[in-house]
Amino acid sequence: MTMLTKNMACELGPAFRVNAVRPTAMVTDMLISVSASHPEMVAEAAHLRDRSIIRDRVEVTDCADLVFFLSSSQSRKITGQAIAIDGGMGIN
Repeated sequence: MTMLTKNMACELGPAFRVNAVRPTAMVTDMLISVSASHPEMVAEAAHLRDRSIIRDRVEVTDCADLVFFLSSSQSRKITGQAIAIDGGMGIN
């Protein structure tokens, strides 16, 4: 995904900005509802949170906020990036 994002940014040049959002496992309504009948999923979610440097879980709104930022003029100089939303798990 990272190389595709970079290649597309190079190909599309000044006409378009191309970026990718790379979320980790996150808390969703479906996860919450399934967790009620599968307690082992609660333990897995805690494990993911504990692996995060910031010791917090990734939520859907975190991804939405990044997409909103990337679609705004505030990110006009950002292109060719694959941005991970993982609370720092990728650097552990």
